[in-house]
Amino acid sequence: MAPALVLIHGDNPPLREATLEDELRQALGGNQTMGAHIFQGNETDPQSLVTALTPSLFSESGAVVIQGVEECSAALCEVLLATIPGALESEISVFLVGEKGPNQVSKAGKALVKLVKDKGRDIPCLAPKLHELPRWLESRCKKRFGRSMDADALEMFVERAGTTDYRKVGETLSDLDRELEKIDARLEKGQKVTLAMVQEMVGDRRPVSLQDFLDSLSHRKPSEMVRSLLRLREEGMPGFLLAQTAWTEFVQLFRLRKAMDRGGRAADAAKELGINSFLFQKRGFEAAAKSRSADRWLSDLGALCRIESRDKRGHYQNDWLLELEFYQISR
Repeated sequence: MAPALVLIHGDNPPLREATLEDELRQALGGNQTMGAHIFQGNETDPQSLVTALTPSLFSESGAVVIQGVEECSAALCEVLLATIPGALESEISVFLVGEKGPNQVSKAGKALVKLVKDKGRDIPCLAPKLHELPRWLESRCKKRFGRSMDADALEMFVERAGTTDYRKVGETLSDLDRELEKIDARLEKGQKVTLAMVQEMVGDRRPVSLQDFLDSLSHRKPSEMVRSLLRLREEGMPGFLLAQTAWTEFVQLFRLRKAMDRGGRAADAAKELGINSFLFQKRGFEAAAKSRSADRWLSDLGALCRIESRDKRGHYQNDWLLELEFYQISR
């Protein structure tokens, strides 16, 4: 087969790996005597890279893979620019793999991207959207392991090993994949994944985000709020910063509630207030605004101001005192 120059990039690690496997299989054409040299980003030794990309009568390399290509320095990019054309002429395929592709801060990085456009292919491997995560998990389970999964098992799986932050979906895909592997190793061929299996084998490892804390606080879910608060505190999040962030969101929800009390539609009021329409729907801002009266929102805003002031003055020597303050707001 003709040699290939391929850039595989995107925030979907399992798809990047699967795509690289397919591309290597095609490039090597099943030739058992030919292998691939794999290099890791900026840890790559320039001389070793030159050797791998330089044709030799005694070389057994049919492909060269650069993982983490965005970490490659300008000097490494220059090496690639100088050697890739000769490698392609000598039937050596080159694969550049990473989340973002070559760093284009340098001229060499920009030139490398142009070289791919001129002589190769660009394969984006994008993560699913947050709301598509259960469907992605179901498809992955069927395609990779030949198993189906109950709807309630899917929901629990994503809740325990996924994320609620739309910006971090790509970061969780490898974790979801590993959890699927763990379950697959315990089951008979073709056996369906049930809720009981997920509850038994998938631990609650989902990283808690600031958004989890804000959602549980604004929607008045005390138990979930306490869980989020404790995790964030363990990670070193200051109480006054939590109060400041919650105060900013509570102001929006207070204004939204006031607009609704005047007879306005929630969606229209949110647009006028500059609230992102996707976040308005996804995070249930209308339901959150309705969960408190306007007077209660004002009272809770005052409570958040007190928490911020007291925390800065060292009032909360014990974490349970801070927990109690936030608990009263979330009730």
